[in-house]
Amino acid sequence: MTTPTKFLYSVNMTWKQIIARLVGVFIASVSANIGIGSVLDINVIQAAALAGANAVLAVIHRLAIAYSDGKLEVYEVKEALDA
Repeated sequence: MTTPTKFLYSVNMTWKQIIARLVGVFIASVSANIGIGSVLDINVIQAAALAGANAVLAVIHRLAIAYSDGKLEVYEVKEALDA
């Protein structure tokens, strides 16, 4: 019998899936900040680009820290994307 933790180790995650999740992070961050940008009289495109880029770079930073041992485990990728 496998535990949920062991299952996470056996799942293969491709770079395509990681990129798709990063796009999701970008969109989620952008949608939350468009309204704030309009209230503060900031161009919508600039507010969206700044918020989205900041969120994606934070995830890439967490992935780089997890890669310090030379490999990325599935649970490390999921932690970086879910944080």
